[in-house]
Amino acid sequence: IPNSRFQCQGSLSDYAACQCREQDSELSCINAQFVDTDIFLHVNNLYRHLRKVTFHGNNFQDLPNSPLFGRNKHENIEVLNISANYIVNLHSNALRGMPNLLVLDLSNNEIVLKEEDINFLSHTPKLKQLYLRRAFTLLVNRTVQFSLMMRMFRKANLEQLNVSFSFQIDI
Repeated sequence: IPNSRFQCQGSLSDYAACQCREQDSELSCINAQFVDTDIFLHVNNLYRHLRKVTFHGNNFQDLPNSPLFGRNKHENIEVLNISANYIVNLHSNALRGMPNLLVLDLSNNEIVLKEEDINFLSHTPKLKQLYLRRAFTLLVNRTVQFSLMMRMFRKANLEQLNVSFSFQIDI
């Protein structure tokens, strides 16, 4: 039985894999097997005050081309962990509405960067830490991917970057 002390309210209470720690302003949905990013819209209802949001171990594949949490601004979100979700496609508007995001973890995904993704980090001007450990698929041209990634980074103001084991480039 999941710990009812951390059971979420509202529509997220239907999911045992989701825990809400009000004291820590934290929501985590781990290994919930979600496939539809519409689940992020549930955060709008009761959880606009959250500082840390984790969706780990799902199967989203595509981030939406609209803001992840819908049209509402989420001024309080500072940490977004969307690691290990089989994410392939980022889409440049997905991070809109989180102007105070400091930490983004995209590790252990299957990301394939496209030209339009170079603006992916442009909506998060305060982003300081970006984790991309094993974030990229090995199935596409790494030189092109690396080039797109560097262009994306140039548009961001990053202080800390973890990209270990993401690319092996033979020079």
